[in-house]
Amino acid sequence: MDLPTCPACGQSVLDDDATECPFCGSSMSAAPTGKASANKKNPPAKSAAASATKSSTKPAAKSNSSSDTAPVAKSDTASAATTPPKRLGLFDEKEVDPDEIIATDQEALKRAFPVRAQPVKGCSHKVVCPMCETTGYIPIKGAGHDVKCHNPDCLVPIFTAPAIEKKEVATEPESSGLPVWMYGAIAGVVIALGIGGYFLFFNKPPINDADKPIAIIPPKNGTDPSDKVEKVPVPDEDSGVKAPPVVNLPRLAADLASAARRVPRTRKPFARRWSAEAAARMGKVNEANGQLRKLEEVGETVFFLKVPPLAEIGWQQRQEKADDAEVAATLEEALQAASTLRPQGRFRYDAAMPLASLLVAANRDQEALDLIRKHHTSSMTGRAAADVFVAMQATDFDFARATEAAPIGGWHAPQFSGMIAALVARGESDAALRWAKLADSPEKLAEATMVWADFLVQSATIAELPDQLAAIDAAIKNISPAGRALVRGRTALALLKREQAETADVWAAAARAELAGIPVPPPMELKNKKEIIHFRTPELGEIRTAVRATAELARLEIALGNTEAGIDAVERGLQLCRAMGPAPAVVQGWLNEINQLGMSVIEARIKSELSLPSNDLARQQAADYVRNCKVLKEMADKRFELQVATIEAAIAPTSLEAVVAFITDKEKIPANEAYDDTAISWMLVEQFLASGENDRAKQIHNQMAKDSKSNAWQLPQIRNLIADGEIEDAADQINRLSGTADQRDHAVHRLLSRLVRQGDWKSALTIAHLLSDAGLSEEALLLVSAQASTMGHGVEILKFADQLQPQYTEKVSIYTGILLGSTVKKPASPNPPVPPEGADAAAANL
Repeated sequence: MDLPTCPACGQSVLDDDATECPFCGSSMSAAPTGKASANKKNPPAKSAAASATKSSTKPAAKSNSSSDTAPVAKSDTASAATTPPKRLGLFDEKEVDPDEIIATDQEALKRAFPVRAQPVKGCSHKVVCPMCETTGYIPIKGAGHDVKCHNPDCLVPIFTAPAIEKKEVATEPESSGLPVWMYGAIAGVVIALGIGGYFLFFNKPPINDADKPIAIIPPKNGTDPSDKVEKVPVPDEDSGVKAPPVVNLPRLAADLASAARRVPRTRKPFARRWSAEAAARMGKVNEANGQLRKLEEVGETVFFLKVPPLAEIGWQQRQEKADDAEVAATLEEALQAASTLRPQGRFRYDAAMPLASLLVAANRDQEALDLIRKHHTSSMTGRAAADVFVAMQATDFDFARATEAAPIGGWHAPQFSGMIAALVARGESDAALRWAKLADSPEKLAEATMVWADFLVQSATIAELPDQLAAIDAAIKNISPAGRALVRGRTALALLKREQAETADVWAAAARAELAGIPVPPPMELKNKKEIIHFRTPELGEIRTAVRATAELARLEIALGNTEAGIDAVERGLQLCRAMGPAPAVVQGWLNEINQLGMSVIEARIKSELSLPSNDLARQQAADYVRNCKVLKEMADKRFELQVATIEAAIAPTSLEAVVAFITDKEKIPANEAYDDTAISWMLVEQFLASGENDRAKQIHNQMAKDSKSNAWQLPQIRNLIADGEIEDAADQINRLSGTADQRDHAVHRLLSRLVRQGDWKSALTIAHLLSDAGLSEEALLLVSAQASTMGHGVEILKFADQLQPQYTEKVSIYTGILLGSTVKKPASPNPPVPPEGADAAAANL
């Protein structure tokens, strides 16, 4: 017997009387169209939180890559995404392929609950796809709504999950089988209890405040978010607006301890670490030590997690003027715990910096040096660790602002220099300068002194500025000219941010004078294989410092309104960079030749060009040639990275056309420097859009960004999705970001921090909740909650977070963030101004 066939999707339908296709939702009586529409009869229900930010359903189960960072260790490689992100483009027309057999409604795809392959907590309702018969699991609330099959090969992935039938309680037979006399006895007892309860309820004595328990113990079956809110007394009507509620910190601390007890066994040590650190930051040293004792019960394998909380305890003891022996005992315990730090993962850097900072404050510089020398790296892992540390210690958990502490182009010595910011923020500016002078190279000394001067100006009152500037001027007398230019340029920018324009002009003039005395060396050019074979890497520290100083000056000139001078500084910076290595395209050509011809041909050519007497010598020279080509490729990449960062530093709303004109000038930009194939083109597009120049943005997009082969389009696309309210889609794109895990984490933290700055902390918190990497998600939840809490949103965060239905590990991060943020005094402006995306760009572009 022939089965009825759907005229839209062509699928056979078992039910002869079906009016709608169970696969695509089309009418069985409609004329064939070749296209199937998704069933829109039952759109998924949205939570209150999702009404503002789309859906709170997580797109994929979170992965735990490793286990020794804060909150979870990050591996050096990104977690593999199932499919690469799709490049949509900001101006691309959305076209439908006419040859496509089945088209799934895109809105239904976005709304549908994703079906998981395996059951997890909160997602255990079993469903079977009617198209491909793949079994999966969804949340209970997804029943009766559109869901998306997890089989990537499913032709019709959207289907309506069967609703859960409510079971009606069967009516009992007329007789329960009880004797008649028992009914009378039961009725008598009920009447007696009712009378007694009436008198007990209406005649109970009032409870005095002194009789109320002091300790707040959270209920076992969850808490009401309103319980964490402390109602501030409302002032009289004549006194003004009602004071907003504030977070009940003791209650929230109790909830944090309760959540820490309920996290999975493998995550308990990390939850204890954060509970201890939050307690210590709040000045509750005894409670912090109590959490550490519980952490120790797990065993010596997790003793390394004690280091950051112990460092915080030491700072609290110093602040409370504790006995030197007490501080020394804390330091000894922390050093002993630090001896167990694992040699892999990011946590080793997260732990070394706070402990080394405390050691410097306690005048134990050599021990601090030993610790940092053992745990340091200038890789992206070290840079990300330094930025998180600066955010936690010195910039009120504002990660984007923390990235601005590094020199343009990124940290040279992240751990060594990042400590400076924390020491100044802790009121230890003299110790910070003493630490900076321990640098073992002029480049490191210049970077550390720049950070010291920057935070000194930021933290000083207007009345203190003259003395602080005099101290900076005295401190830089003995450093290199490029180093002095770097410090003066950053100090001028810090003064400009403090609205000290006249003083900033003075320091800017001094920076210009310093740079004018630094000659531009010739470009590094290797003309033949012999020069490559005999190449030896030169010392480039002073040139790098000069480039960074020139980039600082370019940014400063643009901020001062001197656009032409700013572009001139950029051009000079690019010229300096060309002495740091060949162009990447040139070196790549050498490597391509090696791969295409093979070593035997390369050896023969080298033997001929160098007139070598033997094949053995040719083989040895060819090996040197290949090795040096690889060294030069790394140098070339670093050169180009710094060139890109120098141009990015000049991108601001007032300089867009000047930057476009400069990078498209073929007389000034060599053909082997393709800046349109970098993040620069996308930054220009975004800036033109932000300035309301949509037509110009589209021109730049079509001219430079559209055909770019780099992955720089990913972050602009994500920001565009967020601006359109497509929060879940943005999170999905973030989960598929290319690059290493550290690059991704750095970009995500910076993106979310800027959202909080702009007042959109709800989107930031939702995205952090939807991240598939558990370690990144927990750290992002903590930073976002802490930063938003410093801006007075603690109560709102608690209410909004409960709507996201976080797991206990996520609750630990959110509660810790709010508690940490509560220790920061509220800034005068709850929403500090956000600089343009291109004006503060670092070197961490994907």
